[in-house]
Amino acid sequence: MTPDAYEAFTESLRVRLEEDPRVLGLVALGSMARQDYEPDRWSDHDFFVITRSGEQEAFRGDRSWLPRSDRIVLSYRETPHGVKACSTARTSGGVWRISPPGPPRAGKRAPMTRGFSASS
Repeated sequence: MTPDAYEAFTESLRVRLEEDPRVLGLVALGSMARQDYEPDRWSDHDFFVITRSGEQEAFRGDRSWLPRSDRIVLSYRETPHGVKACSTARTSGGVWRISPPGPPRAGKRAPMTRGFSASS
């Protein structure tokens, strides 16, 4: 994927989630966070979506909130809290987890260097 396509997907994801009142935040991980390394043509999108309590399963079950969701060819529950989605365009591949708000567990904090946090 080109750097421009990677950024376009990231921005579309951010905007979609920021406009959804059920979403409290987006936490970018891995190359999407741009902490230790920049995304390259093989990078996927790894992130956490922080939702209001009770909204997690709706997000895990319905992938239509993802940009280019019509191109998803495979998605499955990877962990109790995470879903993996793979796209023909390689723009929505990656691991994402949908979690209720709460205190981070020791050693499990992810830097929120990109994304957003709701003010409410």
